Amino acid sequence: MTIEERKERTRMMLTEAAAELFVLKGFDQTTVEEIAQAAGISPRTFFRYFATKDEVVMSFLWLKVDKLLGSLAVRPKEEELLESVQVVFRSSEADGNVERDRQLLRLLATTPSLRARWLIDGWESAVRLRPIIAERLGTEATNPRVALIANTLFMVAETVLDRWSVEGGDFVDELVTSLVLINRGGLFSRGDAPA
Repeated sequence: MTIEERKERTRMMLTEAAAELFVLKGFDQTTVEEIAQAAGISPRTFFRYFATKDEVVMSFLWLKVDKLLGSLAVRPKEEELLESVQVVFRSSEADGNVERDRQLLRLLATTPSLRARWLIDGWESAVRLRPIIAERLGTEATNPRVALIANTLFMVAETVLDRWSVEGGDFVDELVTSLVLINRGGLFSRGDAPA
């Protein structure tokens, strides 16, 4: 195992341990020392990877976003964007601990420092989504329609995730239903639909 692989493994152990503890005890009640102990490392090692508890929980969530973006980027270009979004989110559901993810999202909604970070990072991820959308639409990432689509996808996902974290249900179905409703004007379709 290379040094980079070991570092990535340690980072994953920390994020998994933190996620479990945050769900079990709550964000404010969980200490860095407890996270480090659960991951089998020292608190000093924790701080080599993360400066704060906020960073470790956000890292866990944004690793999921990175995976979603990567999966969307490799979907067939001729596939409709809404279909690709549905397939990507459905496969991510099968890959994870859905109940833990719901509880972490509920934690985001009730912890002001995490909520603020989630919103900021969400907008940054929407910017990272633009080249993927632009390639699918056959246009430039600077096209205003591309920014509108990326921002809309993230805001709809966040809205549905907020509701899902409290009420449960089928997140992907609700997400797709919401996106279909917005798409009635053709926003996500190929071609010259209005921006």
